[in-house]
Amino acid sequence: MTFGRCGQALRGLLAALLCVAWSGCCALAFAAPQDAVCFTATVTRALTVRSTMNQAGKRVEQVEKGEQVDILALERDWALIRKGDVEGYIVGKYFADFVVLDEAAPLPNRYKPLTRPAFAPRYTAEVTKKMSVRAETDEAAKLVATLYEGERVQVAQIGPVWSRVRRDKDEEGFTRTDGLANLEMPDPYQALEPGMTVYPYAAIARRDIDIMAAAPLAQGVLQRIPAGAVFPVAAPDEAGLLRLPYLRTVGAVRLEDVELLPVMPGQDALAGDLVGVFSTFFPTAGDRDIDLGRRHNIDLGVSLVNAQTVQPGARFSFNGLAAPYNRENGYQVGPIINYVSDKQTGYGGGVCQVSTTLYNVVLQLPLRVVVRRPHSAYGISYAPVNFDAAVGTGNLNFIFENGLPYPIFIQLDVWEGVVCARIYRAPQGNQPVEAQPVQAPQPQEEALG
Repeated sequence: MTFGRCGQALRGLLAALLCVAWSGCCALAFAAPQDAVCFTATVTRALTVRSTMNQAGKRVEQVEKGEQVDILALERDWALIRKGDVEGYIVGKYFADFVVLDEAAPLPNRYKPLTRPAFAPRYTAEVTKKMSVRAETDEAAKLVATLYEGERVQVAQIGPVWSRVRRDKDEEGFTRTDGLANLEMPDPYQALEPGMTVYPYAAIARRDIDIMAAAPLAQGVLQRIPAGAVFPVAAPDEAGLLRLPYLRTVGAVRLEDVELLPVMPGQDALAGDLVGVFSTFFPTAGDRDIDLGRRHNIDLGVSLVNAQTVQPGARFSFNGLAAPYNRENGYQVGPIINYVSDKQTGYGGGVCQVSTTLYNVVLQLPLRVVVRRPHSAYGISYAPVNFDAAVGTGNLNFIFENGLPYPIFIQLDVWEGVVCARIYRAPQGNQPVEAQPVQAPQPQEEALG
């Protein structure tokens, strides 16, 4: 049997350790051959060189971050190194740029460089709890950074359990997906927002029809909507049912009950073509003043924002058209979300359903969201989590920029229980919407949910 230089060193190490065990000595009791260096590597942080593979071992030397060291042997958690004429152990997980010097001692897989692609940010996300960023998708992997609630990170990949993120230039790794929320796309041309579905048709109700439950294990009628109401649907299935997003679940309508208008891809659209559609739903029961006020505010918000044209590169500001939210502007008292007090009603309550409906159609197109804030980490009941856009006082506004090479036309409608937002490639002759400035901060913020 033959041994390479490292094999000889390891054989000598084993003999030395046996001698140590027999003698009861704890000191490093062997001298490896001078040519027994198996690897060289760069240390990625300052480390103490110890006499034994134990944090309590005697300190015999120190290595600094960026220093290149000679490695005689690699254990699971420790490495035997030589610095000058001193040999000892350092923690074995802070290495980079390995060079193999002895073919008889192949580099363990855990030290081999990863062949993952360069970090390419596709989204930004809000951190909802304190979390670790790890070098691998393993809670025991090397700690890269610690994330704290409220900060934002760049996201390259999103998985069911782990997501690849970056906070600073050198702090890149994997963190738990369940601690990320409020994802946004810096570049709307790259991909759809995670969780967003583009529906290929707008359905127009031929008569008063029922939206039926279509989610697994669900049954019954979800809501009755009036003739003429418009909402997005998927292609019909074999049974002639068309599925649609309904609140936070899935509904369905019958093909014979609707007319279909195709939604054209933005890059293929001609003037007058529909390029995006989305609808949200609200209850029509309730005759309390607050219920009547909410429905009135939805109607008013739709009328103020409807029929707007946004030129390429121009910005659309929801508050620039619908604010101020006060009695003088025609609003009534409705339910609101107040971030600084227990106040639960205010003028304009309900208009956030209009901004949220518009936000969901904007996400389907390369329209860059400039300002948008969700109601909370739990969102709002009439839209999926992370797909709401609060407006109101303070800095609560919804602003987007038209990234398409042509003007777009916004159509908003409301029927009994339905709010619909549609975006068209603008026909000729529409006047552009002027860019609106962001409102200055105010002492309180109230979302007009």
